[in-house]
Amino acid sequence: MESPARPPEHPSCLVFARAEDAKLKGLPVAAKAMAELNKVPRHARTRLTILGAQPGTDAKLWSDLRESAGARLNLRIKPYSSDRAVVSREIRSASLVLMPSLEEGFGLTGLEAISEGAPVLLSSASGLAQALQKYVPDHATHHVLNVEATPAEIGRRMQELLDQPELAFDRVEVLREAMKERFSWRRSVEELIAALRAELRAPRRSAEAPSSRRPPLAERLRDSLKQASLGLQGWKQTLAQTGDWLERPELEQLRVHCRTAELPCKPVVLLGAPGSGKSALLSRLVQALQAHDVAVLALKADELPASIDSPIALEGWLRLAAPVAQALDAVARLQRTVLVIDQLDALADLVDLKSERLNVLLTLVSEVTRRARVPVVLSCRSFELEHDARLRALDCEKLQLKDLAIDDVQRAVAKHAPQVHLTARLTELLRLPHMLNLYLSLPPDRRADTAVESHQGLVRARWQQLVGGHDEEEVAQQVAILIAKREELWLSTDLPDLRALQARVQALLVSGLLVQQPIRGIEHIAFAHQTLFEFARARSFLGHATLPQVVRVGQDGLFVRPVLWVTLPYLRAADFPGYLRQLHKLWRDTSVRRHVQALLLEFLSQLSDPEEQEITLVVERLTDPRWQIAALRALTGQRRWFELLADSCMPGVMAGAAGELAIGVLLRATEFAPQQVAALMERVWWPKNREWIERVVRFASVWSPELLALARRLVTAGATEVRILLSKAVDVAPDVAPELIRIELDRQLQLIRMQPEGTRKEAIIKLVERPENLWSHTLQMAAEKLPRPFAEQLFPWLASAMEEFGVLKGFYDSPRGKDVLDDLT
Repeated sequence: MESPARPPEHPSCLVFARAEDAKLKGLPVAAKAMAELNKVPRHARTRLTILGAQPGTDAKLWSDLRESAGARLNLRIKPYSSDRAVVSREIRSASLVLMPSLEEGFGLTGLEAISEGAPVLLSSASGLAQALQKYVPDHATHHVLNVEATPAEIGRRMQELLDQPELAFDRVEVLREAMKERFSWRRSVEELIAALRAELRAPRRSAEAPSSRRPPLAERLRDSLKQASLGLQGWKQTLAQTGDWLERPELEQLRVHCRTAELPCKPVVLLGAPGSGKSALLSRLVQALQAHDVAVLALKADELPASIDSPIALEGWLRLAAPVAQALDAVARLQRTVLVIDQLDALADLVDLKSERLNVLLTLVSEVTRRARVPVVLSCRSFELEHDARLRALDCEKLQLKDLAIDDVQRAVAKHAPQVHLTARLTELLRLPHMLNLYLSLPPDRRADTAVESHQGLVRARWQQLVGGHDEEEVAQQVAILIAKREELWLSTDLPDLRALQARVQALLVSGLLVQQPIRGIEHIAFAHQTLFEFARARSFLGHATLPQVVRVGQDGLFVRPVLWVTLPYLRAADFPGYLRQLHKLWRDTSVRRHVQALLLEFLSQLSDPEEQEITLVVERLTDPRWQIAALRALTGQRRWFELLADSCMPGVMAGAAGELAIGVLLRATEFAPQQVAALMERVWWPKNREWIERVVRFASVWSPELLALARRLVTAGATEVRILLSKAVDVAPDVAPELIRIELDRQLQLIRMQPEGTRKEAIIKLVERPENLWSHTLQMAAEKLPRPFAEQLFPWLASAMEEFGVLKGFYDSPRGKDVLDDLT
C-alpha cells in the first residue's frame, strides 16, 4: 500500500457514490453543507467534487444540486469509475471525503477513503460509522457525522477539518491503525506504536523532495505536545527587575522524579500559597526536561476555555491526532514522557462554577496514571486541595513548595534597592516570589511605606502604580467582570465585549496590569497574576453593593462562593472595621444559608493572622454542637489556629461528646506541633480514650520523641491494634522497634505467668511457635532493618522465657523446635 495521503495545496471535498441514488446517498445534504461552507470567505473557492454520475446525467445532477443548495457553490461532477487507480487518485487529491448517506449498509467508500489516509465524515446511519463507534469510540467522534444536523452544523464540521489539515490527516492515520482489528486499550496503543516504529525505521526515498515528505507520526505527536505546552513553557521564571532565577530545592526533586521514577507511580502535587512561584517552577521544570530529551505535555488549567467539557473536547482544543492519554502513552513508548498540569486551583469549586474542566483534567490524570507509562506533576494552592472534594480525593504524593530563603530575599532586595531596610514582617511577606516581584516593581518612595508590609497593602500599592486613573480603573473592573462571567482567566481578543474595550485595554497592557499572549493561534489577554484579577474583581463587586447585599442575592446559587472568596480578603485589608461589621451581619443573619456560613468559617480558618474578634467567632462555632464537625474540618492543618486554640478550646472539644472528631485535627498537627499534641492527648484522653491516642500515633507520618514515648506507653498498657502499631514503629522508628517488640513480649509473658501452671508451658511454646497474630511480618522487617539490636533484644528474651518455663532443654533439637528456629533466623 502507498504511504498515507497528505493534505493537498488547495482545500477540496469529495463524495464518491452511485449518483442515481442521489437523495439516498445524501448528495443534497453535501451540497447544502457546501453552500454554507462557501459563505466563509476563506472557503469561498473550496470545491465539492461528486464522483459517480451515470453517463449523460452530469448536467442534470449539477443543476439539481445547485437548486437544492439554494445558492451558488463551487461544484464539479465526474462520471462513475470502477478503475481503482482513478478512485485512489481522486481520494488522495481531496482534503475531505464525505459519506453523507441517509441509509447505508456498511459504507465501503468510507473504508476505502480511510485506507488511503484521507480525512472522512461518515454518516451515522452507516454500518461503518456504527462499527467505529463500537470498536474505536475514542477515535469515532472526529469522523462520524449526524446527517440530520442542519446544513450550517455540517458545514462547521467540514470547516473544522479543512482549517486544520495536518491535524485532520494525522487523526485519520491514527484511526486507520486502530481499525486493523477489534482492540482494547493496550491493543490500540500497540497498533499506534507499530505505526510509529515503522515510520521511524522506514528509509527516506531519495526521489522524494524534502518539502513533499511529511514528518513521521511520532515526530508530529511530539511536536503537538510541545506546541500545546507553550503557555506554561513560556511563563516568566525570573524576577522582573533583576532577571534572577531564585533556586528552589523542589525543582531538583521534581526533575529527578520525572526522569527516574519507577512507573506506574502516583501523581505528585506541588502545593503552595498564592504567589509562591508554582507556575515559574513548573515552567523551569518543563524546559529542563525538554533539554534532556524528555517529551512533555504541559498545560495551564487556567487557560482552558469553559467549553472543555469532555476528553474529546480537550483533544480537539489541544489539536492532537489521538485521545490525549493514548497520545501520551504512545510517545512514552518511544521516549520518556511527562504530563504537567499547572494551577488546578483555578478550576476548584471555590472559584469556578463550571465543574467540567476540572473533571476532564482529573479523568486524564487518572487514566494516564493507571494505563500510561507517564509521570504526572500537578500544582495547586494548598487550601483548594484541602477544600475541593474532587481534589481532596486525588490519590497523590504531596510536595510542599517552601518559601524563599531569607538570604535570597535579602540579596535580591539589596541588588535592586540597596537603600531599603527590611523589617522582619516585610521580609516574611517577600519570601513569596510574587510579593517580592511586586515590591521590587514599586518606586522607591512606596517601598518605604509601612502599608506595603501586608499582602493586600502591597497588592494595592502595585495596583495604584499600574492603574493610572478612573478610566483605567473602570476598564480593569470591566475586564475582571467579563473574566468572572465567562469563567476563563484568559479572554480571546476576538470577543465582541473585549473588542469594544480594545483601545482602552491597550493602556493596561502597556502598564503591565494585563498581559497578552497567543493561545492556539488566537491572541488572549489576562491579568498579569491571578492575585491582581482577584483584587480587581473584589473592587468591582464592592463598588456597587455591600457584601451582605451581594450574598443575599446570590446565596441560592454557586455564584456566591467565588464572590465571597475574593471580596473578604480585600475588604479585610482595605477597611477592617467595615469588614467586621459586614462579617458580623452575615454571621448572625439566620436567613443566610448554611453553605454560606460554612464558607465564612473556612475563610477565617485560613487566616494566618486572625484578630481577637475573628478568633471569638471561630470559637463560637467550635463549641457549638451543630457546627463542631464543620469547624474541626476547617481548622485541620491550620498551624496558627492550632497554636491559638490548643490550650483553650481543644481540651473541652476533646473531652466532649464529639471528642473522637478531633482525631483528624490532632493527626495533622503532629506535623508541626507534636509536643503539644502528645501533651493534649495524654492530659485529656489517657487512659479512658487511649484507643483514640493509638489512632493518632499509628497514622502520624513521623514520630517525635513525645509520640515515641506515647507509643511505648501504649504498648506497655496493651494496645488495641498492637500488630499495626509495631509495624508502624518498624517503618518510622526502626531503631526503637526491637525495644517495643520486647515490651509487648514481656507483657504477653506476664499474662502467661497468670495462667494455671499446667497450661503455661504450652502457652509459651505457642507464643514462640505461632506469632503471626502479633508479628510474623513485623519481626521479619525489624530483623532485616536492624539485625543487631533485634538479636540483642529478642534472643536473650527467648532463651530466658523458655528456660523459665522449662521448655528450653531439647526443644530446638526436636522437629518442632527446628522449625521455630528456622523462622527466627
